[in-house]
Amino acid sequence: MAEGMLIEGMMKVYARDGISKAVVNIDPTNVLMFEGLLALNVYMSAEDVVNCGLCNHEFGAIALQRFLEQKQTTIVDDDVTVLGHYDYIFGLQALQVYTKNMVPSSTSIQKFASAKRELARQAFNVLLSKPEYINVKDVLRLRMLNYVWGRQAFDALFIEKKRKGFRLTVEDVVMLSEADAK
Repeated sequence: MAEGMLIEGMMKVYARDGISKAVVNIDPTNVLMFEGLLALNVYMSAEDVVNCGLCNHEFGAIALQRFLEQKQTTIVDDDVTVLGHYDYIFGLQALQVYTKNMVPSSTSIQKFASAKRELARQAFNVLLSKPEYINVKDVLRLRMLNYVWGRQAFDALFIEKKRKGFRLTVEDVVMLSEADAK
């Protein structure tokens, strides 16, 4: 009975402040109570997942699975970055969901690099596998992040343009040469 009242009290906290505030009131060994709290959840953010993980890593892993189920088609690069800052494996799982529906841009890859370099490398490999999404600005950003990635992106861009029968424009060549001069 006391456990039911505790969950009811946590529901009130959760309704007011979100799951990450309510989870701090749970005994870190009481996984069933945490799962009961998650069952009430309508929406969870990446920050909520991290806060659950900070209370108990197992809570974080459970929350991550729920979060990824909720955000299968709506996960964004900021979510991947937040999770990657907390834990590489969390970030990698989020990146896998992210890349099922989206191709990471060079801007996203920069965000992932700020969390974990390996996340950025994984995302770069996805982008490289879909050269039709690479543009000159991506090449420039990637070159600033990692010269080799920039070079590989340029090669993929050049081959893709050639395959489609397009050429690099004068503006593209100027932008690339200015970047080389730096």
